[in-house]
Amino acid sequence: MKYLCMCILGMICLLSPLNPVHASPLLGIWIEDNGPGAARIAPCTEAPQRLCATGYDRLPNGKIGRKGAVVLRDLQPDGKNRWRGTYLDGDRKLPATVRLVANGKVTMRVCLLVLCQTATYARIGD
Repeated sequence: MKYLCMCILGMICLLSPLNPVHASPLLGIWIEDNGPGAARIAPCTEAPQRLCATGYDRLPNGKIGRKGAVVLRDLQPDGKNRWRGTYLDGDRKLPATVRLVANGKVTMRVCLLVLCQTATYARIGD
């Protein structure tokens, strides 16, 4: 019996994600509430322990279209329901904060010096 329990525990450890990013509530497709933005948040290609967001065209029917560039990278937990990362705006790299404000809703705040802009996004899929 002891051997069976150890085998089951070992299988659970092997099959569990080694990285908490795989269980992040940010993973999925998000669209901006009152704007043209759309993005898919997933583990970063070059740093899978962090999250990145790839921009997409937003179609008139509310779905996403053509894939664009990475717009947010290196998102890491920074407190309860809060992540910090870098927003990419052309050649500029700006500090960004993402907060989970409700089930299926996040806000993203990006600042340039003392000027900040916040946008709210809703999850539309995985």
